[in-house]
Amino acid sequence: MDRYEQNLSLDNSTMIEELCINCQLTIAILSPSCKPLTTYPKAREFEGGMRDAIIGHCNLHESGMILDEILAENIILPKPDETGVTKSFLVGLDMASLRRNHDN
Repeated sequence: MDRYEQNLSLDNSTMIEELCINCQLTIAILSPSCKPLTTYPKAREFEGGMRDAIIGHCNLHESGMILDEILAENIILPKPDETGVTKSFLVGLDMASLRRNHDN
């Protein structure tokens, strides 16, 4: 009996659990003060946005989440805070997946 035939003999919930990754849909509504990284002309804002995106990607990876790709349109910059610092964040994580054994 090959693997496909074994899967057919399993009940539906077991097969779905084995073949699919549980996904959760989350919608974030951004205020108009947030813009994609590509719309900021200042080099300093671009540099800071890229730095924050890299840090965010590393944090996601350490928590077991894998992103297929990072697009410039998925790096969002809000308005600077009261000290003038702008912190970017990643959006578009809908195609991200969790590693099964991320502790290894």
